[in-house]
Amino acid sequence: MGVMKKLLGDDFFKGKSILEVGCGFGEIGFMLSQQGATVTCSDARIEHIEEVRRRHSELSTRVDDLDTNLIDLPYFDVIVHLGVLYHLKNFESNLMDTLKHCNYLILETEVCDSTDSTDVLRINETGYDQAFNGVGSRPSPSYIERILESQNTVYRTILDGDLNHAFHRYDWVHTNSKRWENGLRRFWICWKKEIPSPILA
Repeated sequence: MGVMKKLLGDDFFKGKSILEVGCGFGEIGFMLSQQGATVTCSDARIEHIEEVRRRHSELSTRVDDLDTNLIDLPYFDVIVHLGVLYHLKNFESNLMDTLKHCNYLILETEVCDSTDSTDVLRINETGYDQAFNGVGSRPSPSYIERILESQNTVYRTILDGDLNHAFHRYDWVHTNSKRWENGLRRFWICWKKEIPSPILA
């Protein structure tokens, strides 16, 4: 949250409608609500949503499988999409669908070390916080950026070492190994072309 505040300012989230996807137990959504946002938490696992309701009854909730189309999703000022994209098989359609439902997207995911905009690795996943449908994806950063550009979206890639935590790394340099390793991540702040940049000069 510290890096986002540095880039977006202390009051960016205040008064905004926010959807947090893949919310787990809703701790990030709760922090955003404490900053004055109206927050909806979404997860594919009903047991996670039940835990959000138990811990944070002030948050709205919904159950969404992000590998399917989000046709009934309302429009939000901001969608917070952290650590979810790489747990999806249909990450491309999810990203395009997500961009149709918000002005701003805060996006973070694991990626593979490739500069090829068509490279993606498929990974079988199991576990309570892994792919809901059993298959995840590790696209290249340029694959994701190609999708963003195709959807009339402007973005800033954040390579700030302050984001690094434990084995999660954001300031790594491409070697174009075409491989994925746990903790190799990228972070973007995205917005529609027709609206002003949210990033402070």
